[in-house]
Order: sequence, then structure tokens, then C-alpha cells
Amino acid sequence: DCRAVFWRSSSSNSSSHTVRRGSRSRSFCSEVHRQSRGFGSSGGIDGGGDRSRSDSRGSGGGGRGPGNRFDPDTSLQDLLDLGAMPSEVEVAEVLARHWSRWAGHPGRTITWLKGLAQFGRPETAAALLRVARSFEVEVGTFHFNITVGACVRSGLWETAAALLTEMEDGSISKDTSTYNCMVSLCGRRGDLDRALALLSEMRTRRVEPDVVTYNTTISAFDRGGRWEVALRLFAEMATRGIRRSVVSYNSAMSACGRGSGWEVAFELLAQMYDCALQADVVSYNSVTTACERAGRWTLALCCLHAMTERALRRTAVTYGAAISACEKDGRWVAAMALLGDMECSTVKCDVVAFNAAISACEKGGRWEVALSLLAEMDRVRLKSDTVSWSAAVSACEKGAQWETSVHLLSRMASAGVAANAVTWSSALTATGRAAAWAAALDVFRAMEGRAGVAPTRVSFNAMLDAVRGRPEARLLFERYLSSGLLPHVTSSRAELDLHSLSPGAAELLLARWLEEVASSVESRPPSVEIITGQHRLRKAWDTGDIQATVCLLLNDLGIRWRVREDNPGRLVLDVA
Repeated sequence: DCRAVFWRSSSSNSSSHTVRRGSRSRSFCSEVHRQSRGFGSSGGIDGGGDRSRSDSRGSGGGGRGPGNRFDPDTSLQDLLDLGAMPSEVEVAEVLARHWSRWAGHPGRTITWLKGLAQFGRPETAAALLRVARSFEVEVGTFHFNITVGACVRSGLWETAAALLTEMEDGSISKDTSTYNCMVSLCGRRGDLDRALALLSEMRTRRVEPDVVTYNTTISAFDRGGRWEVALRLFAEMATRGIRRSVVSYNSAMSACGRGSGWEVAFELLAQMYDCALQADVVSYNSVTTACERAGRWTLALCCLHAMTERALRRTAVTYGAAISACEKDGRWVAAMALLGDMECSTVKCDVVAFNAAISACEKGGRWEVALSLLAEMDRVRLKSDTVSWSAAVSACEKGAQWETSVHLLSRMASAGVAANAVTWSSALTATGRAAAWAAALDVFRAMEGRAGVAPTRVSFNAMLDAVRGRPEARLLFERYLSSGLLPHVTSSRAELDLHSLSPGAAELLLARWLEEVASSVESRPPSVEIITGQHRLRKAWDTGDIQATVCLLLNDLGIRWRVREDNPGRLVLDVA
């Protein structure tokens, strides 16, 4: 029982207790002690009049002389020496040694709590708060706010929630700071609906939310992907007369990025200057990210130039967002220029920037440059990841370099980087387009065997192109059907959609359907439409013409067909 330990320790002689003091802790404790002399004034949290003045004089205040003056260095350092997670009994023992001085200075609890929060000891602060309450030392809202805030910042969400429950049970009133901690806790735990309910509760209890309340709530909804609510709360600040801060605008602009609202993000950036608020690096990063997600690479570059004009230092996030914006539009030259500018600056190139540049080269059809960037990552000792290698393999696939694609797969295994479904599918597509059926089969077996990656629609389509006309094609097609990735077709259906398949897969599916039509006279429709798309509709199969493949098969089988006049991507078959 900590009370028993407390009283036993407080009655013993603690004069021989030796304390290890760090210079940083001593200076901090002295500063906190000096600043805390304002606490405890009349009407304050701890009450009891202005005790600090009598302390500073070393006399008065109930006969407290220089010999009984409060020594924060010893008290706080003893608590810090307990470690990160002391028990309440251990905290009680420390307080017992200082009981004669602590009993006369209940307001000093704030000094200790602030010190523990500053040194990152929220568990000790929580234990101190509970021990103080158990001995009926006056504890109020401010004490809880300090401790709960420290717990939230340290990620001790359960401890913070337990302290808030104690406030409820102890009928300790909540102020705006308390609710700010509660909203922050809900945001970090992902309980967004509860955070919104707390805003309503504040109004019900006539506790006025401030700019911190709204900033915390907006940030929570932004991180949670509910950008519409975040922007609604941002607009609500104006209607309630709460002056928005830079943080408010930054959070709102970040929400615009998640909602592809790049136009609104630029409007908010302009509003900041109209309101005499100085946009910072985070502001421009948020707008640049919004442009990146909307694929507006030219506007993203404009943001970078604006940062230079305003002497704002670009960060890795700035460059990463701008290069990603160029990547989405295949602007590999601009992406390479930004990467070079990043290397020349003091900003360290990271994996995100390199990956975006490699992807830009892949979309721009520059497989040689993509491979050089992959080698450059190794040269600068930057650990490449699955995204890096997948983008390089895809670049070789689009450049018709199937041998290089397969070679990169083997290098990935040697480098200890796991290939994903996208990587395998790109290599299979490369071999399929080149009709390199033997290499395609090796890659397919390695994907299923060593990697344990299940085939996807892309990998099946690529394989059926690679083994087109070979005996293996029929077996693979049966597996494709049984996988559930292909829609089940029957002879009674009046429409057959082939436009999402590769030529090899479309050919086999059409043949299967015609077999069912031939064997079912009663249920088959008089005519059927085949959706092929116009020429090379799907980018994934841009080397094959589905319609040409279907027409050739129909001609070989002697089946009459015609192209729909109003939709050239559909063929009408007479199967009566």
C-alpha cells in the first residue's frame, strides 16, 4: 500500500539520502521553480495566496524560514531517477522524503508535473498525480491537463484515457485545454466521430473551443481521410469568429490534397497572405502535394519557384511531391532535373524521390535512364525497395526489353528485395509480348513456387499471349477460368465482353463460348454482340488488337459478323 510506504518513509530520517544530479536537470528545475512562483496566487488552481513571495524572501508564510525552503532540484531529480515507469509506491517513497516541504507547498505539484512532462516522463507524472490525490493534496484541472497532455504527446493513449476517466469520476471540471487533449487523443486513436462529438459537448457545457481545438480536430480528420469534414470545420472557424492560424490553413490545404481540390488549396494559400499570415514550408508542401495528387505537374513546379522567391527552404517532401507530379504525366525530363537539383542542394535524396523519378522514366519510355537511376541508388548507398525495382522492371517491359526484365527479377532476389504481384506481372507481360514462352513459363513457375504470389488477371493474360498456339495454353486457360478472375460465360448470354483481355486470352474465351453455342440449340440467342473495343483500347495490351484477333477467328470458322454502325467497338454475330 503506497500510503503505508509514504508515512513510513516520511517518518524516517532522509538526511542521508544522496541524489545524483545532472547539470541539465538542475538548470531546468531551477528555471521551472522560478517560473512557477506565479502559481498558487489568490483564485489560482491551488489557492492559498501568493506563497512564492514569502519563499523568495526566505521568511514568513506560517513560520517557513530559509531552512524550510522548497528545493526543486532535489525533489524533481529524485523523481527522474526512478526511471521511465515507476510504481506509485516508488513515487510515494520519494515524496515522503520531501513531505515536510511538500505539505506546505501543494502548488509545487505543478512544478514537478511540468518538469516530468518536459523530460518525457508521463508515466511518472501520472503516478505522482495519483499519489497526490490519495493524500488529499489539492489537485485540479491544470494538474490533469499537464499530465494528460504529456501522455498524449508520448503516445500513451490508454494512460491518458484513464486519467480523463479519473477526472470524470472525481468531478473535476474540464476546460478548453482538457478538451483539446481529449480531441487530440481521439484523433490519434482514429476515433473521429468521438472527436466531433466532443466539439458539440463543449458547446453544450459552455466551454468555448479555441483555435487549438479546431486545428487538432481538422488535422485528425485530414489524417483520417475525411477531408470533407476537415474543410467544413475550417469554414466553421470563420462563422464562430475564431481567427485561423498558419496551422489551420496548412491542415485545410492538406485536406484539399486528399480530396483532389488543388484549386481550393491555391485559394487558401492566397487567403493566407490576405490575412497577413506568412505561409511556411508546410504550407507550400501541402499545396504541392495537392497538385501532385491531381497530376498538375506545372503548378507543382510553380510552387517550388514561389518557395525560392520567398526564401523558403525546400525539403525532401517538397521535392518528392513535385517529382511525383511529373511522374504521373510521364515528364521524365522535368523529374530528372528536379532530382539533380535535389542532389545539388543540401536536401538529402530519399527513396521516395528516386522511386518517383524511375516511375517517370518508365511512363516516358526511357528504360535506360530508369536502370541508371536504380544503379545510382546503389552508388549513393540508398536502399532500393520493391517500388524501385518494380518501376525498373515495368520500364524494361514497356521498352520491349524482356531479357532485362527477367534479369532484374533475379537481381531482386540477390538484393534481398521481395517482388510483388506488379513486378511479376510486368516481367510476364514483357515475355508475353515477345512470345518468349519458355522464359514466361519459368517466371510463372517461380512466381507461384518461390515467391508464393497468386496469379492475377494481368499475369494470366500475359502468359496466354506468351504460350499462344502451344499445348500449355489450354491448361493455363482452364486455370484462369477456375480462378474466378474470368466471368462465367454461357451460350444463353447475348453479350460477350472481351475488351479487358489479351489477344491470347480473348481467343480462347471466344472459342470456349462458341463451343457452348454449338452444343446448345434451344437456349442460344439468335444474335450476340462481342465487345472488343476499338483497335488498341487497353494500354496494357497496346501491342495487340483484340478486334483483329476476334475477326480472324470468326472468319476461319465461317461465322458471319458485322461491326455496329453506332459503336465500332462491338461486333454483331449471326449465330442462328
